[in-house]
Amino acid sequence: MKVSHLMVNFTVTQCINFILNKNTSPTDFIVVTSNSVEILPNRPVARFEKGKRFIIPLGLKPDVLIFDNVTYTELLTVYYTLVQQQAYNTTAKYIFIVDIPYTAFEYFVYFVGLNYFVNTIFINMRTRKIIAMAPYEDFKYEHLYSKLLIELGSCDDQSSLGQNFFPSKNYRNWRKRTITLTYIPQEVYTVCGECKNPGISIEIITLILKYLNIPYTFLVATYENMAKIVVNQDFVAGGLILQPSGEFEYTKPYAEDAVYFYLARSPQIDRWRYILLVFSPSAWMYFVLSLLATVAVFALMKFIDKRIRNIGIIQFIFIIFLGRIARYRTKVVSLEILVFCMIFISVMLNYLFCSKLTYLLNGITFEKGVESFADIAKQGLTIGVSHKSYMNWVKSLPEFRHYTEKNFVICSKNFTCDWKARRYRNLTFIAGYRYMSKFQKVSFDKKTGIPYLKYLKPRLSTIKSVSGVRKGHPLLPILNKYLQYLIDSGITETIIKKYETPEDAVPTLEPTESLKLRHFVAPFMILAVGLTASFFTFLIEVRNEKYSPRRKTRAWISN
Repeated sequence: MKVSHLMVNFTVTQCINFILNKNTSPTDFIVVTSNSVEILPNRPVARFEKGKRFIIPLGLKPDVLIFDNVTYTELLTVYYTLVQQQAYNTTAKYIFIVDIPYTAFEYFVYFVGLNYFVNTIFINMRTRKIIAMAPYEDFKYEHLYSKLLIELGSCDDQSSLGQNFFPSKNYRNWRKRTITLTYIPQEVYTVCGECKNPGISIEIITLILKYLNIPYTFLVATYENMAKIVVNQDFVAGGLILQPSGEFEYTKPYAEDAVYFYLARSPQIDRWRYILLVFSPSAWMYFVLSLLATVAVFALMKFIDKRIRNIGIIQFIFIIFLGRIARYRTKVVSLEILVFCMIFISVMLNYLFCSKLTYLLNGITFEKGVESFADIAKQGLTIGVSHKSYMNWVKSLPEFRHYTEKNFVICSKNFTCDWKARRYRNLTFIAGYRYMSKFQKVSFDKKTGIPYLKYLKPRLSTIKSVSGVRKGHPLLPILNKYLQYLIDSGITETIIKKYETPEDAVPTLEPTESLKLRHFVAPFMILAVGLTASFFTFLIEVRNEKYSPRRKTRAWISN
């Protein structure tokens, strides 16, 4: 026998109470934004009144929120009040009483945009229809009105009011749609969704989705638009958190990483490479000018009369350096060698004088004793981070708060921080150990095999690897259930160890050293060889000259 619908003429208040009676518990705490809606007696109720302070009783979180033609500002006021009073309930049920449901739904998008729209219904005061969102359809904001709203029943149809408007969602329904896995490339947790070794987080999450027979696609994102993507899509794989965020809910942690300060390590400089490193542009300019000056002196001496050439300053230099050799008349070549020897000495002494300064200017310094945050502050190093959550966490620590007010910078990526730390060597940055262990494979001196960076012990903190979802996401409980199974069975540990191969580990770092005399061995050797060669060449040429008696020299001078 066919049962006809029982048509009644419920008021909106009666309709709401009928729904509450069928879909909520008598002990559920209810928040109402209207005085015109009378809730069933003996129900715990709090009312939001315009112009008055809204206070939630301590320890209570609303299980049901009823909004009666509220504005966008009123929605935000209620939302932020709940958050500030730590009374926000991620599993709360929402009932919107509206004239035009689409407008209310648009408000709702802004109001609880980071929530999942599962436990929400709309009652149209004009048509008396009960409308909800279809929770298992792909959606974007521009398609809200055409795809999401479905009619569940009517306040004029008592039979439709008897259904459960807030059912617990079964994960099997998700097999009808494709999940979007959003991730930020960050080794070793999220490398590449389509790669052979996609990363710890992606591998664990996709393992669960394959078991549940839920199809998925990958979406690469950035830190800047991650929040927006998580609102529009399903969830993010491989989030690394230091502190829980109020924007999302998280799965159980399935991996963790140690956080350290990383800074440039003092490299071992090869003695022969050192002499090339100190050739800064200014040194090359000085060297070229010295050669030009030498050529100018040679050219000048060729045009000077021989008599003048054997007296004056040149004769005085002969007497000082070579004594009796001044009795001899020398060829032009002998004088050229002597002048070149003098210029060569001045150039090399200039290199020795400027070597340490040039060394510092080229960024090849030797840090000594930077083994703690106190040493970092003493040397005035800038602290860099690659993510806003790191920044907020660091600034919240009492020992860092004062220092980071003026010595703080945000890098776009860990790679950017690493590059700046190695190039300018005035930066220390915060990063996870596993990520940096992987990155050190391409960030080391190929000749010595020593990483360019070192980390300071002890660890600063421990970050958790989780997957972030929108609040109230129906898949969260089932994800946690199977994550716990993978953790208990040791599968997650097996996956993690696959990404901790010996070549990924950071080698043991040697202590840093200061600039020492042995780093100047190469310049000293070049100086000694050059002077010795010049001196002996000069002596050989003078000895091969014919002897001129002293008296002839005096007579020649007197003339």
